[in-house]
Amino acid sequence: MKIKTIRLPEPKKIELITTDLPTPGEGQVLVKTYQSSICGTDRNIYNGILPPGLKFPITQLGHEGSGTVVEVGKGVRKWIGN
Repeated sequence: MKIKTIRLPEPKKIELITTDLPTPGEGQVLVKTYQSSICGTDRNIYNGILPPGLKFPITQLGHEGSGTVVEVGKGVRKWIGN
């Protein structure tokens, strides 16, 4: 299944791309996100100030989200809300 997502290929550049729906790996869950807000960290990333270990392109902006767990990976036994 294809989905649309926002990506930052480089500082201060935003693009809308189509990509494959990810499959959760071991210990992960797939969440259908209904909303996601951004904060100062996201603003810094947009401006090119990256936390250690993060590099461009970036597709995971907005870490304050809400949604519904739609698939669980191997080894997941519990998550907040279940």
